[in-house]
Amino acid sequence: MADFFDEHLNAVRPTAPRPRARWHVGHVGWQSSQEYPPPSRPLTFHLAAQGTGVHALNRLPDEATTSLAWTHDPEHPVPSSTGIEAIWYLLADYPDERGLADRPDVLTFRTEPLSEHLDFAGQPVLSAQVSFSAPSTHVFAKLQDVYPDGTTRPVSWGRAVLSERGGDTLTLTLDDNGYRLRKGHRLQLQIQSSDFPHSAVHPGTDGNPWFTTEAVRSTQSLVVGGAAGARLVLPAVTVAEVRDEGAW
Repeated sequence: MADFFDEHLNAVRPTAPRPRARWHVGHVGWQSSQEYPPPSRPLTFHLAAQGTGVHALNRLPDEATTSLAWTHDPEHPVPSSTGIEAIWYLLADYPDERGLADRPDVLTFRTEPLSEHLDFAGQPVLSAQVSFSAPSTHVFAKLQDVYPDGTTRPVSWGRAVLSERGGDTLTLTLDDNGYRLRKGHRLQLQIQSSDFPHSAVHPGTDGNPWFTTEAVRSTQSLVVGGAAGARLVLPAVTVAEVRDEGAW
């Protein structure tokens, strides 16, 4: 920071040009580039039905089209994995979210163990066709890192509101991040319709979530497989290996 102020306020020129952008990749360390997000290549994972438990994230889509549904119960919302205050200092309360995969109101999609490191920087994007029985619905998506021992850590979040007027096409941009999913780990995506108390609970009606006293269960479903099936696109990058004792 002092170097920046010296250059721009005190006219102290650095011996070598400083990079325009400096950004951190979890489990690797600090990177530099002339722009941020850095140049990337789209890496697509297709959501795929797999039994009744944890579903799959595959590089190729299934030929058959399937609809997967989950039920939102406003009286029993999906709990946030950290307290309402801890979200502002996540690394001080870095949650293990493995238990959420057991909930019937959460759709979980997971890759096989990665054969090599997977690095991305920027914003992942989830695209899907989502139908819903209520006049509108909330959709929360969470990208996670599943360790070999099952520990599940959050990486990026996204949230959206779908309504009858807006239609059923969902393009959900998750939070910006730079992260390495390490070899042997699994990439996981979870989709749900509540995250309480971090977000107000959708009542399942057209009432105002903050004031209504009526709560109705609603059913949401998304299409997987085929040409229009749901997909997750990561902005994959190549990063420089650095020694960073503070990388997490």
